[in-house]
Amino acid sequence: MYIDKFLPTARRRMCSINLDAALLQATRLLESDHDILPVCAKKGQMAGILTKSDVDAAPASAPAPVAPRR
Repeated sequence: MYIDKFLPTARRRMCSINLDAALLQATRLLESDHDILPVCAKKGQMAGILTKSDVDAAPASAPAPVAPRR
């Protein structure tokens, strides 16, 4: 099978998430039929891939970032 025949189907099924999206949103998408979730930066540039294992390994509550002292 040539990739040009596969791409239309892949694009219809593909789901992605923005780099600044909440982890909860990614979790909901991964709980549906998706095993991997491409993460996109501005202008659609791919920033990485998020998997169910990544979400499972994330801490339940992460501490707030600490502001630098002046």
